[in-house]
Amino acid sequence: MAKNERPFMDDSENLEFPNDTWVAQDFRKAVLMKQAALFDTAHRKIYEEKASEWSLYVTQKLQASEERFFTRILIILLQNYGPHRFQTTIPEKGQLLSPTNTNRMALTKAKSTLRVLIQIGRRIGRGLLQFRPSRESSWLKIRLER
Repeated sequence: MAKNERPFMDDSENLEFPNDTWVAQDFRKAVLMKQAALFDTAHRKIYEEKASEWSLYVTQKLQASEERFFTRILIILLQNYGPHRFQTTIPEKGQLLSPTNTNRMALTKAKSTLRVLIQIGRRIGRGLLQFRPSRESSWLKIRLER
């Protein structure tokens, strides 16, 4: 992929709808190159350079695009922007995390899970407090009459 992949718009005649949404899609290639750099340390430099190249391409094309604020483009960028910014190294095969790191990770995961459960509980509680059968009945009648 690092050697042969090209921007989608280079072959725009093969696209049913050639527009700058395809440019945003190309950002996924930058993310993949960053992830490949983490796993394939022997070729890390090649992947890093290609990731930078793809990021720069997408950034420059979209900055000049009148479509850059279209929802689809923004959603694609929001879905994919971020992972390429982290430089977490992947442990070598057979290498284990230290007990301290493992405990810290477990504690962080437990805290995150607890926060999510608290949020869910609050939303359910709020929904139950605001629930009125008469309102639900009225809403259903309106919807069914359409």
